[in-house]
Amino acid sequence: MAVTGHTKTRLYRVWRDMKNRCMNPNNAGYVNYGGRGITVYKDWLSFLPFREWAINNGYSDDLFIDREDNSLGYCPTNCRFVTRQVQQANRRSFKNSSSTYLGVHCTPNKTWTTRVRVNGIDKYLGTFKTELEAAEARDSFSKEHNLPLKLNLGA
Repeated sequence: MAVTGHTKTRLYRVWRDMKNRCMNPNNAGYVNYGGRGITVYKDWLSFLPFREWAINNGYSDDLFIDREDNSLGYCPTNCRFVTRQVQQANRRSFKNSSSTYLGVHCTPNKTWTTRVRVNGIDKYLGTFKTELEAAEARDSFSKEHNLPLKLNLGA
């Protein structure tokens, strides 16, 4: 099936970029996607099946594709369309993180700091004696301000 008339749409760019991140070793994002095993659902290798799924699952030009579980690939059961704020909150922890908690880091003097990102701006919440105190502070701030962040300690 031809994609004539779709190649200049934002949805087409979303699809093209998703495939490039996962399948093109020359893509700047490949190391964080295809390079670590993130794949694209076989039916979505063609644009029209992806487009049909997207339209039926809430796509609009002001939303972004998001994988609910960042260790899994792009597929109908793991993807959704969300705001930029939700997408930024759904980030994986990096291997070089100094903490087991999201947004918590150990300082050179062995205290713990925490931050949240709100509308693309980092807000530092303070320095704490323990890693757990920092995680609790981050969760508390997130709940108080109704931020769509993953919590460290659950509900």
